[in-house]
Amino acid sequence: MAQLVEQLRAMVGAVNVPDVARDPVNQAMIRHWCDAMGDGNPVYTDPDLAARSVHGGIVAPPAMLDAWTMPGLAGRRGDDRAVNPLRALDAAGFTSVIATNSEHEYVRYLRPGDLLHGHNELVDVSE
Repeated sequence: MAQLVEQLRAMVGAVNVPDVARDPVNQAMIRHWCDAMGDGNPVYTDPDLAARSVHGGIVAPPAMLDAWTMPGLAGRRGDDRAVNPLRALDAAGFTSVIATNSEHEYVRYLRPGDLLHGHNELVDVSE
């Protein structure tokens, strides 16, 4: 276990290559998200109302931020990142995530057509 902790701590601070969204932000995914979450805010789904809002058009719910860059059930193909703490945990037999933390910075609402990318950085490891 000590060797695994040491291996993971060696990865602290390394930033992976960006995950690029498979699709641009789009109305269909926004609508599906809102249906699943029970979010009836019309600026997400009603083009006419959204056009008259302060947003001037459809925007995506901020909570969808991670949804655009998720790898999907098939995972990422060709993912050959050299620094991958989850791969190291899997190899050690720890195949389920128990606790992680995500920090998001919302600079603006996402709009249909935006193509997102994001990166992961391991910032700490506890025993």
